Amino acid sequence: MEGLRMPACLLGAVLLSACDAERTQAPAPTPSFAVGAGVEAAATGSGHFVAADGELRKFAFAAITHRNGDVGGQFQLVAGNADLVAHGTVTCMTVIDNQAWIGGTLDRNSIGAPFTHGWWRAVDHAATGDPDQVSLLVIANNPDGNLARAFCDDTPDGFPPLNTVTQGNITVR
Repeated sequence: MEGLRMPACLLGAVLLSACDAERTQAPAPTPSFAVGAGVEAAATGSGHFVAADGELRKFAFAAITHRNGDVGGQFQLVAGNADLVAHGTVTCMTVIDNQAWIGGTLDRNSIGAPFTHGWWRAVDHAATGDPDQVSLLVIANNPDGNLARAFCDDTPDGFPPLNTVTQGNITVR
């Protein structure tokens, strides 16, 4: 029995090292919003900024446009002074260079107002090293969503005004 213990331990060590070798040779797949197979454009961001009225706003979003035209993603805004928390689903996005115009349906808001849609724009300044920028989330009661869609289609320059992201990051590709 004693003679079998050494070969069994050796076999166990070989099997464990083989498992380790397999793990290091085959990297695990990582989900990505990278533009490539099936993805036309992507924009992500989170952080906070101080609005013109001095209010701290926190935001997070992830939006993606597939090559087949499907758009998806989610967004959330927290506005401290108004006790507003708004969450929604991305329904449109247009990306030009380092800017994204994004719109969507509001799934819920904490103030119970009848807002149905929202839209905003985001600017990624990674290439210049300047702070990223994001606009306020414009919200409206617009059940058919044509205002958000028009915002994404028209890509207005200068509206809504941009705010400097003081902590966080935006990536547009």
